[in-house]
Amino acid sequence: IPLGAEFTVISGFGAEPAAGMFNGLPEGARFMAGGHAFMFRYRAGANGNAVTLTAGPTFVWDGGGSGNVWGTGANWAGDLAPPPGSDLVFPAGVSKLGTINAFDPGTSFRSLTFTGPSYVVVGNSFRLTRGIYNDVASGDTTISADFVASGNFTNRVSGASRLLLDGAATGNPSWRKIGTGTLRFAGA
Repeated sequence: IPLGAEFTVISGFGAEPAAGMFNGLPEGARFMAGGHAFMFRYRAGANGNAVTLTAGPTFVWDGGGSGNVWGTGANWAGDLAPPPGSDLVFPAGVSKLGTINAFDPGTSFRSLTFTGPSYVVVGNSFRLTRGIYNDVASGDTTISADFVASGNFTNRVSGASRLLLDGAATGNPSWRKIGTGTLRFAGA
């Protein structure tokens, strides 16, 4: 199922906007089915209202669970841990900036995006297929875990920020660095 694909579950009912809960799940709720993550949306439109599912939603770290582990569902908005292949976002305003990837070594994700400074990623090795985006004005983001990059890989380092790759960054991607920030490879 392509990421971002939207499926209509119910449509064309009443003049009032779709709201509330469908099958006990509120707007934005996430769930897994057949190894894929989906997110519920309630939409109002010209052709009536609809309940839709979006495949492969972005997973946003909120640090709301116990510990700092990526695999703890309560640490992510919507309280569902990201499945392999997801885009992961680490925003500003979160108290748990030290994060631990305890997924199986080599688990693949599409991208990591940091919109808040001072994050540190440690733990098991992982694979990335799109890139790392350090979208902060200043400050350091440190990735101490080893990772393998593949595909058309982009490192975006914005403003005066620094992206410090202290773990081993391997793979054979087409590496690109964009932005005015500093990208440092320190891992072996």
